[in-house]
Formats: sequence, C-alpha cells, structure tokens
Amino acid sequence: MTLILIFGLVVLTLAAIGITIRHPFRHAALRPVDMVALDTLLDPGDEVFLRSNLSHAPFLKLRRKRIRLTQKYVSRIADNAACVLQLVMAVPQASEAVQETSQVKVLAMQIRLQCLLAMGKLSIEYIFPGLELAPFKTVPQYQSLCSSMMNLSKLMPQSAIAVFPANMQ
Repeated sequence: MTLILIFGLVVLTLAAIGITIRHPFRHAALRPVDMVALDTLLDPGDEVFLRSNLSHAPFLKLRRKRIRLTQKYVSRIADNAACVLQLVMAVPQASEAVQETSQVKVLAMQIRLQCLLAMGKLSIEYIFPGLELAPFKTVPQYQSLCSSMMNLSKLMPQSAIAVFPANMQ
C-alpha cells in the first residue's frame, strides 16, 4: 500500500513538473482567489460535520468534489505566485526596494513548491477519499505575498508591479 502511494506521488510530481516546463509562461494574468471559500473548503470542522451527517457513499462523493475544487484553488494560487515571481524578476536590481523584492521572490517560490506538494496530496486523497493527509497551510503565506506585493506597488508606482490588482486575494 505504501509503495503504491509513493509511486503515485512520484508520477503526479513528474506530471506537474512536465506541465510546468512545457508551459512556463502560461501564468500571464493574476486571477482572484476567493479566500473565504477556500477557508471553508479547508475547514476540518466542516469535514467532521459532513462526515457525521451523510452516509458513507454520499460523503465520499462530496469529498471528491471538494477535493477537485480545492485543487482548482491551489492551482490558481500557484499560477498567481508564478505571475508575481515574473513581475518581481522584471524589477531592476538597482531599485529602492531590493530587499522587499527578494523577500517576495522567496515567498513566491515557497508558495509554488507548497502548491506542488499540495496538488500531490490532494490527488492521493482524491484516489483514496477516506485517507486524510496533512492539510494545505499556504493560505497565510499567500495573504502575506499579496500584502507584500501591495506594498511594493506603492513603493514603485512607475514599474510593472504598479498594475498589481487589489482583488488578487
């Protein structure tokens, strides 16, 4: 059983890396993420409530739907982090916000990595809906990335970062 899980995770990771390599610039536009809806999907209390009020088969069907929706949110967060990374990489190194841009770069890369791991975990949970792996904990980091980008857009109004939308989160 463990060998199957490890094999599945390796295959999913390689597929995600392959997609990313083939489409490196598909992250052209920032898209809003409904953080309240994502928090609701990730709420363990909501999961317990559904488990206790639904029979086994309908609960598993609903859990799979929730996992697919969570995957869409995680994918959007990863795409937004990649877009932010591209915007920040375009900022000249001689700017007055070098430290802030380097922090945003690191944060965006961490979010991308965590999203990749979360997609693997969610894929395994989709295949085995009774299995509950560690929850997705990138939401606070993503909110921090959004606020850092808002600060950068105020510091550098003439750069490409100035077009950073306030509704990204």
